[in-house]
Amino acid sequence: KNLYLSPFHNTHFRFQGLYMKDLFENNEKVQQQKASDFPRRDRDLRRRHIFFAKHKTRLQRLKSVHISKTKVHKISRNEESYAVLKPPLPMASLRRLLPLRSSLLRASVSPAGARSGVGGSFRSYNASVYSEQKVLKLEDEDQLPEANNLSIDDEIARIRREFDAARQSFLKIPESLKGMPKMNPEGIYVNKNLRLENIQVYGFDYDYTLAHYSANLQSLIYDLAKEHLVNELRYPHSCLEFKYDPTFPIRGLYYDKQKGCLLKLDFFGSIEPDGCYFGRRKLTRKEIEEIYGTRHIGRDQARGLVGLMDFFCFSEACLIADIVQHFVDAKLEFDACYVYQDVNRAIQHVHRSGLVHRGILSDPQRYLVKNGQLLRFLRMLREKGKKLFLLTNSPYYFVDGGMRFMLEDSLGHGDSWRELFDVVIAKANKPEFYTS
Repeated sequence: KNLYLSPFHNTHFRFQGLYMKDLFENNEKVQQQKASDFPRRDRDLRRRHIFFAKHKTRLQRLKSVHISKTKVHKISRNEESYAVLKPPLPMASLRRLLPLRSSLLRASVSPAGARSGVGGSFRSYNASVYSEQKVLKLEDEDQLPEANNLSIDDEIARIRREFDAARQSFLKIPESLKGMPKMNPEGIYVNKNLRLENIQVYGFDYDYTLAHYSANLQSLIYDLAKEHLVNELRYPHSCLEFKYDPTFPIRGLYYDKQKGCLLKLDFFGSIEPDGCYFGRRKLTRKEIEEIYGTRHIGRDQARGLVGLMDFFCFSEACLIADIVQHFVDAKLEFDACYVYQDVNRAIQHVHRSGLVHRGILSDPQRYLVKNGQLLRFLRMLREKGKKLFLLTNSPYYFVDGGMRFMLEDSLGHGDSWRELFDVVIAKANKPEFYTS
């Protein structure tokens, strides 16, 4: 509808099209406007005319764009006047015309009209506004020879080439940075400094601390849990055909016991766009909003969420999703809360019954990963006079078998891994251990 200058910084200005998209699709097509929009539009236009009147002198000092004359009339619904711009514009101004050009293209303005508006002529924009229709009238106050007009398409293409070249130059690493030392991959970044020499006692867990497991462990837990569901909890025998998918689960998931969805929440407690699954199907944003109303999980909704945080929960999350998907495909009614309770009970059973422990010890090379630096690190702490203890929920026979397997190549004849620790506590029943 008009062109106006808006302050972007102290001395930087840019062109913007006001209501161009809503006003017309081409130079001749007329669109309707709701009467309720008139007061708001008139108020905004008054503010912009006041801005021109107050800052006219400062704007005229700009070399890139200057105003030849500013007409401020009383704004009414029947007639509106706007500032007059004086071209030609230098290259710095053409860069600021890029948003204008995209607006003109969206409004289907011809290239000739765009060039004449940027070229060597005064362009004044007057609009007559009525309650039922709007007509945009463009008047040429002065015309210069077409040969003197700049081709905006050529200029924009040249600006784009310069921009691409400048962007590529930033991708190159400066010579001054190449001489900097590389980051130590073994270094540890901490938010708070801590002098480890002042720490006299070091405690370790066993699972996923001293003992690292391969991806085969998740498949073992998954298979044992689904067999328990079928044999003990009377789930359909078709569930035995499930197979663990290592590409599906990740850490930090939540399961909604009311809706039956697996969720990945961000730092602010909102569902990530690609972080909501019902069974094995990813839900769209529209489906998420239909279920939860909004992506943000409120305090009341959070009470129905359970966390699947550690490494042992990979198999649990995958099994929950597979069972939900199986019920959906079979068109069977189910309670999402009962699905979680049954799967969690099966996972707890395979751990507490010793099925997982016996499965690992039966083939330790398949499930355990050796680390040659483990013994060196523990001995280094002992040589520094530190006290070490091992605290785990696993039974002692399982820890003993795993430590023997991981350190059998490094320990000397007759040595025992227990000599590395001052205290060993098995079946500790954490976290109740700390408050018992």
